[in-house]
Amino acid sequence: MSLLFEELDYRPTPIGELSLRRRRELRLGVDVLEIKLGEEHLMSSLFTHGEEQLAELGLAAHAGALRDANDLWRGHLGTELSLLHHLQEQIRHVEDRLDALAAADARTARLRTVPGVGPRLSEAVVAWIDDPHRFPNARGVGSYVGLVPRRRQSGTYDRSGRVTKHGPGLLRKLLVEVAWLMRQHNPHAAALYQRLSKGERTRRKQAVVALGRRLLTWCWAMLRDETDWDAQRLGVAA
Repeated sequence: MSLLFEELDYRPTPIGELSLRRRRELRLGVDVLEIKLGEEHLMSSLFTHGEEQLAELGLAAHAGALRDANDLWRGHLGTELSLLHHLQEQIRHVEDRLDALAAADARTARLRTVPGVGPRLSEAVVAWIDDPHRFPNARGVGSYVGLVPRRRQSGTYDRSGRVTKHGPGLLRKLLVEVAWLMRQHNPHAAALYQRLSKGERTRRKQAVVALGRRLLTWCWAMLRDETDWDAQRLGVAA
C-alpha cells in the first residue's frame, strides 16, 4: 500500500460504511488520521483535540497497545461532537430549504403577521390545513387537530374531559409550544391567557392548551378570509 495513504480499519454499520484511514498531508508534512462514514468526513486529526485523541487511539489499537483508558473517552466524545456537528449542518440545510419554500408562499407570510408566530408553525398550519374551506367552522378545524375536549355523556351526565389528541400530533405540539411563548409577544394572547387561567397556577396548562386552540382558529380564519392579522376583526380583545 502507498505510503501516502493507508486504510487502518473498515466495517459496515446500519448507517453506512465506517472507515479509519491514514494519509500523508504533504503541505503540512504530517500524517492525518481520518474517520469517514461513506463519503462524509466525520473526524480528522486536523480538527479538534478530541478527534486527534481518537485518531491516536486507532493507531494504538492497530499496533496492539492501548495507551490510556482516558483516550477512549476523549475519542468517543470527539466522535459524538462530530456527529452532532454533522446533524446540525443537515438541520440547517433543511431549514434553509423550508425558508425558501415559505418565502414563495403568501399563506405562510400571512400567518407570520400574527405576533409570536414564526416560520415553522406557519408552515405546519398551511401544510395540514391546506384548503381552509373544507372545515365548516372553528370547532371543525379544532377537532381535526385534536384540540377539542372529549365529551362524556350518559343520561343526565354530561362532562368535558381532556383534549382528544386526534390528528397531526406535530402541529398540535407546535401550537401549544407557541402559545406558551405568545404570552410574552402578543398582548391579546396574554390577556386571553389570564382570563382562561383566572390567575390560578393549577389552570395554567389548561389555559395554554385552550390558547393553542384559539391560535389555530385565528390562523384558519385568516387563511379562509385571505386577510392578515387584525385583532378587532378576529374578535380578540387585549
